[in-house]
Amino acid sequence: MKKLVLATLATFTLLSATTSTFAANFPGACTREYDPTPYITKEGKLVYAPNQCIADLWAEQGK
Repeated sequence: MKKLVLATLATFTLLSATTSTFAANFPGACTREYDPTPYITKEGKLVYAPNQCIADLWAEQGK
């Protein structure tokens, strides 16, 4: 019984890790990497975007 529970838990953990790794693997998708990037808003305030991809999205949206 313990082996079945452990095998189920291991399978679930591996599958969830695999799907989250490849979740943003299509054109135009931002990764979840955290690399703070300075960004100047349209009001002139300096803020930090989580990464360059998000900063580019903010620029496109006019934030």
